[in-house]
Amino acid sequence: TIVATGISYGVDFEKKYNAGIVKSIPRGFLPPQPPAVEMFGDMLASSFSIAIVAYAIAVSVGKVYATKYDYAINGNQEFIAFGISNIFSGAFSCFAATTALSRTAVQESTGGKTQVAGIISAFIVLIAIVALGKLLEPLQKSVLAAVVIANLKGMFMQVCDVPRLWRQSKADAVSPVFLQRME
Repeated sequence: TIVATGISYGVDFEKKYNAGIVKSIPRGFLPPQPPAVEMFGDMLASSFSIAIVAYAIAVSVGKVYATKYDYAINGNQEFIAFGISNIFSGAFSCFAATTALSRTAVQESTGGKTQVAGIISAFIVLIAIVALGKLLEPLQKSVLAAVVIANLKGMFMQVCDVPRLWRQSKADAVSPVFLQRME
């Protein structure tokens, strides 16, 4: 990514080849603000749907990795964690907190298996948000897409695990297949 950004900047792919680049990346965080209560009625149905799908994907992905690495996942604990996260993230104009499929795949492919790896990943994102945005502006969008696709390859290959999951639990085998179709 760093090399691609440098090449894109040096060759100026945007002007020469009309290649899409990231362009402007806002730095820092928005100040906290109270939720717009007058919009609750308009957003109720959509937010309920988003919450159910996000929770289902999170638990499904959690079960896939729990099966792969032989540990248990507690759906109730996930539900509480997402609820608390989304209460606080709403005040900072954040997206709904849920499972980051690409970040999970990247973390797993680089050997991260504990919460410390997640904290390090979050710290790197924090540094990027606060300080590195300007340096990544000439990065091509195609490079970002290639990074995501390369790291999701392992997740797409998990279709081979469906027969094994089917033998263990039919519900666990069916839910990832349907959730993959929804994306």
